[in-house]
Amino acid sequence: MSVSYAANLSKDPITFGDMSNLTRITANFAVAFAQRDSIAPTYYIDMSQLTPATLLDLVRRGELTVLPKLAALAYEPKPSAVMKSLVQAPSIFEDVDFSWFDFGLLDLTMDPFGDMTNADAAAAAHNRTSEDPNSTLTSNWPLSSSFSTRSEAYQRSPWTGWQPAKFHGSFHGQDVINLGAGSSRERTTLWMKASTAPRMGSTLDGACRDRLLVLVTAMKISRFSIHSFPPAELLNELVRFSFIQESVSLVPSIHPGTFSCYHVRPELLLGVIASGAVSLPERRIQVTGLLIQELLRTAIAQLFETDNSATRDLQALQAYMRALEVGVWSGLKRKTEIACSFMQPEYTMLFEAGAFSPPPDQKPAQSIYQSADELDRGWRTWAIKESFTHLAIRGFIHDSQVSMAFFKPPTISYAELNMPIPYPRRLWFAKDAKKWRQELLPFDNGVQRLLLTEVLADVTVLERCSDKADLQICCFAAIHALANQVWDLQQQFALLVSAPEAKRRRIYSWCISRQRDLYEDLMTTRMYCKRHAAHHEISLMLEYVMMALHAPIANVQRFAGKEGESEARRVAPTVGEWSQSSSAQVAIWHAGQVLRTARRFPPSTLQNFYAVAIYHAALVLWAYSILSNRTLSHAEGMIPDGISHSMRVDSSSATLVMLDGEDNDDALAFRTLGHGTPGLSDPAHSGTFCPVGDPALTMQLSADTLRGNLLSTDPTPPLLSCLVARLSHGIIQLLKFSPIDLLRTENMTSSRFAFNQEKAPVVDVHFHYFAPHILGPLGEFVIAAPKETEGAMALLGTTAVIYSPVIWSKYSTDWSPKKWADLCRQLTDAQAAEVTQDPARRGSFAPLPLPHLQETLTALKYGEETCQPRPDGYAITTSANNVYLGNALFDPIWDECNKRGVTLFVHPNETVMPPSLDPKVYGWQMIEFPTETARCLMNLVDTGVFSRYPNIRWIFSHNGGSFPFLYQRVIRTLSGSKLIGVGGPDAMAKQKDRIKENNEGKTLEEVFANGNIYIECSQGTAAQQSILRAMGLKPQNILTGSDWPFTGKVDVHATLAEMNGPEKSGFYTKEEIDGIRAGNALSIMPRLAESWVENKMAVRI
Repeated sequence: MSVSYAANLSKDPITFGDMSNLTRITANFAVAFAQRDSIAPTYYIDMSQLTPATLLDLVRRGELTVLPKLAALAYEPKPSAVMKSLVQAPSIFEDVDFSWFDFGLLDLTMDPFGDMTNADAAAAAHNRTSEDPNSTLTSNWPLSSSFSTRSEAYQRSPWTGWQPAKFHGSFHGQDVINLGAGSSRERTTLWMKASTAPRMGSTLDGACRDRLLVLVTAMKISRFSIHSFPPAELLNELVRFSFIQESVSLVPSIHPGTFSCYHVRPELLLGVIASGAVSLPERRIQVTGLLIQELLRTAIAQLFETDNSATRDLQALQAYMRALEVGVWSGLKRKTEIACSFMQPEYTMLFEAGAFSPPPDQKPAQSIYQSADELDRGWRTWAIKESFTHLAIRGFIHDSQVSMAFFKPPTISYAELNMPIPYPRRLWFAKDAKKWRQELLPFDNGVQRLLLTEVLADVTVLERCSDKADLQICCFAAIHALANQVWDLQQQFALLVSAPEAKRRRIYSWCISRQRDLYEDLMTTRMYCKRHAAHHEISLMLEYVMMALHAPIANVQRFAGKEGESEARRVAPTVGEWSQSSSAQVAIWHAGQVLRTARRFPPSTLQNFYAVAIYHAALVLWAYSILSNRTLSHAEGMIPDGISHSMRVDSSSATLVMLDGEDNDDALAFRTLGHGTPGLSDPAHSGTFCPVGDPALTMQLSADTLRGNLLSTDPTPPLLSCLVARLSHGIIQLLKFSPIDLLRTENMTSSRFAFNQEKAPVVDVHFHYFAPHILGPLGEFVIAAPKETEGAMALLGTTAVIYSPVIWSKYSTDWSPKKWADLCRQLTDAQAAEVTQDPARRGSFAPLPLPHLQETLTALKYGEETCQPRPDGYAITTSANNVYLGNALFDPIWDECNKRGVTLFVHPNETVMPPSLDPKVYGWQMIEFPTETARCLMNLVDTGVFSRYPNIRWIFSHNGGSFPFLYQRVIRTLSGSKLIGVGGPDAMAKQKDRIKENNEGKTLEEVFANGNIYIECSQGTAAQQSILRAMGLKPQNILTGSDWPFTGKVDVHATLAEMNGPEKSGFYTKEEIDGIRAGNALSIMPRLAESWVENKMAVRI
């Protein structure tokens, strides 16, 4: 043909991939010359003299092509005038047909820097760009705290579903095969890669090439043309390169000794060529391999339709498996989805062909001592049987890896692997029948071979036949069988959220026991493999499965935005609870070991599932990094480019635990007790400790692990390119917002707890603290002392109390900000000292010096970052300086509280009563306290504070004051559209609209259903519980309180009746009563909950 392959843009779309954003495309494309050795004449033009119009004309005539930037050209400091014009005027491409771009060649062009060729070059460009303020690229990526931003970042990744376009078929955008002899660089690369392979028994010559060409043309694919089919020499080298991969594969499935290009099915030959092409580090050959896989997929379907016997044919099934493997790990959404969807037929055919069953005669062929022809037939018969075994095991492993990578249920049960264990590799790779017979002679014909299921049950049984089995295949299969069991266990854990209380406890106990057993099995397998079957792939799989056993990876990926904003919000509490558990410590240890093992992979082999494993490990580390709320103090970390980076490290955990280092006593202490500060090493800077507390650094080191496995001259494979981009650039949008903000949910979901006694213990959230040594000198009111706490708890039957001080209105109205703030600090420290003495039975609501903004923010920061132990929440009053909490004055305080996800205990304040109501006669407690709570609640609803700050847990005392009694009146009043109020005829209707406007469209009823409003039931009765239920208040939002000493010291029996009101009401189940007594409080007080769990007082479920 007269037009160059490289020049014919409109007929060779496969080289370019999916480029949907034309503005970015034009900014990242360069004009390149056609290769000197292409199959057609090439035009050389002085590029400096080109104008955009001339350029477009040349492209239309096929004399130039627009290619992705080469690494060497992509970041020239002074772009040519043509490139400037292209960037500034992308409209010059409006007349060119780019419709084939939506074929979806993954995200080859979705790297933020547009370089399909080399991920390292993109990273280097990023570094250079950040130093050059005049660069057209920018490193100032927008950061957002919303789940929607993270979800959008996922839309260009292979994890999101493929969105098929109407009228687009298999070869849309791939309707031309046009690959000649290749460039000199491509031929040199292929020759160097293939030259290390042993010579095959046959060579793919012109006749074999013609058979392939006949197969392709016979498919009669509409709108598909062949302009140039690869020459025999190129195809032969691809076959040889594919067999290099087979020789180092843990589970080879095509027997090299009996393989012949002359006699093999053309479909299998296509499969071998495709698998070799996609692994070759040359972009054009990779893309051609993907096209051949599409042809193979179509050819296999036609073969099974026209010849039923092909469903039992070994070579047809081997070809099918190659099509599945190339498709699943292609990184192309369409190919991945279709390959995953068509795995079941392959496995069904293998089952029906008997590949998963023991043969009637498990003894080696008896013809090995006979004539040469019989020996050859015996060898080939054995090779077919053994190939079926290898193919079945390879299919099982592929199925398991797809399950782990895409969080889908496995198709093949590990209990179905009833085939005999494979023979040693020396038999498989025997060059000829004589060598095979020599290796087979030591085998005892009278001994029945082990079945693989026996190995899966106990890998140590291989000790009996260690020299007569392929130990690596057996161990690799055993690990994947355990991986499938881990998948089953994670599904059981997922059911806990929805299970009834009694069943949930039973399932939880079983899950924990099963997790422990699986971990022990994995540790045993690791020990055996280390001694008898050491291999880097086996080591990585073991570490990955142990990580998956202790981390909800599927939920972590959802939390990162994989399935959209609503799903991220749904799983946020689950992931948050996991990050605080001991399982998280074990999980991140093994995540670090995954990275450590990955760095030992030979160059250019960290691909397919292993690349996905690195990505999952990075996500686990990231989730732990941002969600673990361990107390931090200053230490120094070092980011990979050598810039000092200030980090925070647990002051009580001075021991540095290198997650990707050797296992030692410090690592064991971290996994079991949580002692130490976890971090990663940076291979580029020996001796550097990079704390996991820096999520950006963790992501960068994970991306560097993937990039570091590539040779500097290798283009990044599609899947790897997407994962590196996701870690390096997409994930950056997750790094600079509050961890608590990530836990924001539409309906806050509390943790659940089970207790080791018939009746749950009691947490008293309303227990006043008086410090005589602080309040006495100030002349303040004191009626109790801390030493009375134990006696009060004994009288009330409580297990834990949460201290809160009495806050009088004069503190905010008459005292100076400094005096009030100083008292808050003293009381905070005094309460913390009491908690330190018995952290499982004491808690603290530290006072905040409202309404003073700076003093309050300082007190909040002190409580969250310095005070030890950290307060379980903060005590405030319904108003401060006669200003209610819904006033905009307090918004900066609520914003900070929302970011930190704190609990606020709101106590009514004594107000200036009307002259006719003398407080000495009526008392604040009688009328004003309950009315004050009602005013505050309505004020917060009306101003939208509850909806605007959903991460704050608000506890209102005294059974909600008078508001529950007024609730139905408020609802009825607001429901009227023409009620007359102080503000005029439509005042109530306007207030109803205002409530919806200020609460993101929610009505009053919906605001109370949010889940962040809690009521403690002191000074209430059993009968009043019906009113709380009528309000729509959920049982999970009711807490127990006593209001000691103002009630219990007067009448302990009345106080106990109030505390037991919910139980006596008969409105709640036993599970709900356990929550009201203790579980609900623990769910919003993580420090106390952790202490209860550690002391075996409660179990988190």
